[in-house]
Amino acid sequence: MLRRESYGFATFKTNEGTITYYLATISAFIIWSHISSTSQTQGIIIPRISDSVNDRDGIFETYAQTISTHLELVRYPWFLRYVAIVEGAHWIDRIYETALHILREAERNTGYGCWESWKRSDSGAQGRDVKDFDKMSKHVGFSAAALANVVRHIKIVTDLIGIPLTDTKQGDERIAEVMSALVFIREQLAARRTDTDYLQERARTQLQVVFNLINQSEAAASRQIAAATKKDSASMKVLAVMTLVFLPGTYFATLLSIPSLYWIGNDEPGSPQFWVYWAFSVPCTLALLVLYGFYSGRFEDRPSAAEIMDRITTVDLRAKLSAMIEKVVEMLDFREKVSEMR
Repeated sequence: MLRRESYGFATFKTNEGTITYYLATISAFIIWSHISSTSQTQGIIIPRISDSVNDRDGIFETYAQTISTHLELVRYPWFLRYVAIVEGAHWIDRIYETALHILREAERNTGYGCWESWKRSDSGAQGRDVKDFDKMSKHVGFSAAALANVVRHIKIVTDLIGIPLTDTKQGDERIAEVMSALVFIREQLAARRTDTDYLQERARTQLQVVFNLINQSEAAASRQIAAATKKDSASMKVLAVMTLVFLPGTYFATLLSIPSLYWIGNDEPGSPQFWVYWAFSVPCTLALLVLYGFYSGRFEDRPSAAEIMDRITTVDLRAKLSAMIEKVVEMLDFREKVSEMR
C-alpha cells in the first residue's frame, strides 16, 4: 500500500488482538497499531515530500503540533485518524484560501469578476503584455486544478469522519467533545464544498477571460505589425520610384560612354549626337513609371493585413455565436420533450 501511494483508510486485525491501521492522505502516510488490553498505541508518520502547502519538515511539524494539542486522546485507537481529519480540514482551508487569493488577483488584473465588475473600466487589462496574460493563465489554471483536488479531499475527509469511533464508552466527556468536533468539521466541509463549487466557476470564467485577452493582444500586435509593414512598404515605394527615375539615364549614360561607341575622334567636350542619350533615356524612364503605376494599381484594392485579421475575428465570433445558439435550441427542445413525457 505504501508503494501504491493511494489515499484511503484500511484496518488489519491479527489473532493476538492487535489492530493495525493504515491511513494515507495528501500530506502523510500514517501506520499505527493499537492493543485494546493495554490501550497502547504505537505508530509512525511518514510525511510526503510536499502537499502544496508545506514541505516534508513543515508537514511533520504541523502533525506534531496537532498531536500535542490532543494528546489526551492518545489511548483511543482512532486518535491518529482524528489527527488526520483535523489536518485534512486545515489543508483544505489553506488551499482554498490560496486559490481565492489568486483568483481575486486575476480578477483585479483583468477587470472582469464579481469583485471588479461594479467598478470595472475598459482600462483594467490595457497596457499588459501577452507574457503577463500567459503567466496569469498558468496561475489561474493551477488554482482550477487545486480546487478540483479540494473537492476530492473534502470527500476523503468526510468519509473518514463517517467511520464510527471504536472503543468508546458512554458518558465520556472527551468522546462527546470529539463527536461534537467531528460534526462541526463535517458541517464546515459541506459549506466549503459549496464555496469551492462557486470558486471553480469563477476560475473557469477567468480562464476564458484570460484566453480572450490573449487573443485580443495578439490581434493588436498583428495590427501593429501590419501598420509597420505598410510604412515600410511606403518607404520601399519611394526608393523604387527614385530608382526608376535615375536608373535608365544612368544605364544609357554608361552604355554610350564606352570607347566602341565613341562617335567623334576629336577632343571636343560635347557631341552633336548628345540628343541620342535623351531620345533613349526619357522614353524609357516614362515607360517604366507607367508600368510601375499600372502594376501597383492592381494591388491597391486588396485588403490590408489588419482588415484580414478583423474579418477572421468576425467570422470566428459568428461561428461561436451560432454554436451557442444551436446549444440553447437543443436544450429548449430537450426540455419540451421532457415536459411532453411528463
